[in-house]
Amino acid sequence: MKKRVLVVFLVSLFLITIISGYVNAEKVLTFEDLWNNLKDIFVSPRDILTANAIGGGGGGSSDPQVSISSPSNNAQVTTSQVTVTGTSISSTKVNVRVNSGSWQLAPGTSSWTIIVNLIPGNNLVEAQSCYSTSPCSSIRSININYTVPTNCNDECSSEEKRCISGISYERCGNFDFDSCLEFGGPQSCDANQICQSNQCLNVVQTESGTCISNCNPGQRRCLGNGYQICETVVQNGIMIEGCYQYGNVASCSSTCQNGFCSSDSQNTCFDGTPQNGCSLIKPLYCSNGELLNKCQECGCSGDKICSPSGSCVAKKNVEQSLDLSLINNAPTVTQIDTIKIKKNEEVNLNLNNYVYDKENDPIKITFKDNFLIYDSELISCKLVENFLKCDHPKISDQKISLSLLANDGKKASDFSVNIMVMLEKEGNKPIANAGDDISSYIDSVIVLDASKSYDVDGDLMKKDNSYVWYENENEVGRGINLKLKYGKVGLHRIKLIVTDENGLTSEDGVKVNIRTKTKCLGTNTIYFPQDTICDTKWSQNEGELIEINSKGYSCDLIEVCDESIDYIIEDSINCCSGNVLGNSKATSACNFANKYSEDDSKKCQALYLIKSLGAAQVYMQDYFEAEMCCRGYGSLCSNINYLYTANPIPNTEGDLSKIQCYNTPENNPLGEWVSDTQLDKNNIALFDAPAHVSLNILNTGTCNDYSFALTTLLR
Repeated sequence: MKKRVLVVFLVSLFLITIISGYVNAEKVLTFEDLWNNLKDIFVSPRDILTANAIGGGGGGSSDPQVSISSPSNNAQVTTSQVTVTGTSISSTKVNVRVNSGSWQLAPGTSSWTIIVNLIPGNNLVEAQSCYSTSPCSSIRSININYTVPTNCNDECSSEEKRCISGISYERCGNFDFDSCLEFGGPQSCDANQICQSNQCLNVVQTESGTCISNCNPGQRRCLGNGYQICETVVQNGIMIEGCYQYGNVASCSSTCQNGFCSSDSQNTCFDGTPQNGCSLIKPLYCSNGELLNKCQECGCSGDKICSPSGSCVAKKNVEQSLDLSLINNAPTVTQIDTIKIKKNEEVNLNLNNYVYDKENDPIKITFKDNFLIYDSELISCKLVENFLKCDHPKISDQKISLSLLANDGKKASDFSVNIMVMLEKEGNKPIANAGDDISSYIDSVIVLDASKSYDVDGDLMKKDNSYVWYENENEVGRGINLKLKYGKVGLHRIKLIVTDENGLTSEDGVKVNIRTKTKCLGTNTIYFPQDTICDTKWSQNEGELIEINSKGYSCDLIEVCDESIDYIIEDSINCCSGNVLGNSKATSACNFANKYSEDDSKKCQALYLIKSLGAAQVYMQDYFEAEMCCRGYGSLCSNINYLYTANPIPNTEGDLSKIQCYNTPENNPLGEWVSDTQLDKNNIALFDAPAHVSLNILNTGTCNDYSFALTTLLR
């Protein structure tokens, strides 16, 4: 391993030496020359011709754009649910996903908002806007760190319920990562039920409207100093079978317990009514110590009339309406492209990605007849938690149109899903290649790479829909490259299915093993080579002692365990996964890497790192000539007046006004870096800088410093 590190370092140094021509007083060459001199290493002549033919280009001002307004990047939260808001331009929908999971449609377009669920630790939240006739925008992302609170209070009582819409409710339980109770686990009421008074109630249709049950027959309850009995509802003198409500309140002479009056007398009912007698409250009748509705015997009070059930009902019924159409919007459904399959294939489509409700009411999707199962002579389908699952079609060369309803409990929108069952076409199937198995660590971003998939007929297009990734038969993403992140240790089996333009398919699998760190245990880095001998970073004097200019330890110079440079690795991953980086210099390096990498993710990341330290000058700029001048190398110092000084100050993004040179002609030792915070404590005389110093503090360096930085990032 030590030899491998040394070889990578020497190659990097060799490349930089070629570029620089070793620095002279007239000109300091840049990393742009590295690419020009060694283009044949990374890009063959054929590749260069192809790249030049393709050219560049970008979207105009009408392309969809998206931004995340809140929370801020790297926000710290103590709740497992967070509201994410943002804005978009030139778009018809905004999709949001967490930790590279499934895309969810966010309500709103120009201004959008969505509630997302987090896991303990760091969470990657991504947003993308799309327009029906244009490509989707680049992905914007933020990180949110969720810390589980150690102290909390119950928000509700065990198994308590509350209505969240007209047809659904939440129950009380432990749905997050703390030890307290909260509402969650949304559930829908049964068919022909509504949610009211925090319970699901039966709704019975009648000629005059609807009747809502709020109890079960014979059920009793105390109310004030009396009780009520659940009985069949009578409307216009007609009993409404299946609809039950509590009747009039019967007073108790003492107190009411569990729906009964407390009484010591066995010859009277609980309200003091004698056995086989009518109560003062009509139409109650005392029978065997129990008060019953018996209007035929006891009559009714006021203008009420006697019903066949023995209850008294009002002559004029008040009509109630459940129509909330004036204050509710129907769910919105976005366009669903025709699904093309063959006879031996299945459909597994997440419809949640295509519907949303402006009021954030939960949406239930059914077939147009309100059933969850569809069966015909062509195909059989079912709906499971808004996933459309269809088995193998029974006939080819047919177009099937499924009519569906998206219902928020108050209003519904109808839409259709078209399935085209294609004939088997002549030609060769594509060859799927999901890449090598991956071993990584918790919260590190991994990239699935299908760039080595191909079709000998040349009809495997580089479109997202041509490359679909699955885990446990559920789609996790689309595209040649796909970013994923996992929050816990475990083995994940990912399946790739590629489809060519003729509908012919092929599949391949890749294993992603998320495991516990065994290296770099002394730091919080999540990106490091698995064969490293290092456990710490500068300045622990770990590793092999090496000497190029000054002496230093390998783990202090090639800092593969330093978490402070993890962000550069994630920049390279985001660049090669289609994300827009934060500034124009990084964008230039990213465009270069994508142009010449042929969709190979690793090659793209390497090219980005080389370009970002070279001509693009993203993380390091200029040349640290002052190192040479401080050491007294007149042939490498452009001005004799700069000898044994900390001049010239390089033109970088860092503040180097406090750097010092302590050398004189009589006392001229090699320099040493001793402090990141007190720059005047360091002597810059031709010293070898740790990678984090060159990348994050000085933002510049000599050829050796550039080489150490690049070697660290490539490792």
